[in-house]
Amino acid sequence: MNHTPAEVAAVLRAAADLIEPPGRWTQRFSARDVKGSPAGPTSPEAVCWCAYGALMKVSIDLRVNDVCAAQSACHRALSLFPRPGVPVSYATFSSVPEFNDARGRTQAEVLQLLRKAAELAEGETQ
Repeated sequence: MNHTPAEVAAVLRAAADLIEPPGRWTQRFSARDVKGSPAGPTSPEAVCWCAYGALMKVSIDLRVNDVCAAQSACHRALSLFPRPGVPVSYATFSSVPEFNDARGRTQAEVLQLLRKAAELAEGETQ
């Protein structure tokens, strides 16, 4: 399924908006409920999401129904976030979940990735 760069950027921005408020971002699971237990990213019980879980949820909410395009944009943005202390040729993360779940990762860094990926996706229209 092909989506316009604007649709992909909208998913990425919506995912960032979803996990931006305090307590709305998590690691190690796609989503969690109010008790901190794992939940499906589209479950009504979900109250916080990892980056990938947020992409899954908003792609369905926005009826894009294709998380692959947004994930692909994130992969392009991942090259801008090297691993600390690793030679540049090996420094990039291989996936959105790996980036999200990295030790010491912060919510702000995940938001930065999603927003940068949206910017890159929008740039594809020019």
